[in-house]
Amino acid sequence: MEGIFGYAQQLFTKFVDKRAHAILDDVGRSAMNAARVA
Repeated sequence: MEGIFGYAQQLFTKFVDKRAHAILDDVGRSAMNAARVA
């Protein structure tokens, strides 16, 4: 049971990390575009 939980936790952490990076990349790009336009 412990192994399954640990594996699920790892997958979840990887997924959240990917989402966070994608969101930060989008925010960074938007900020750069806004700065360029201003």
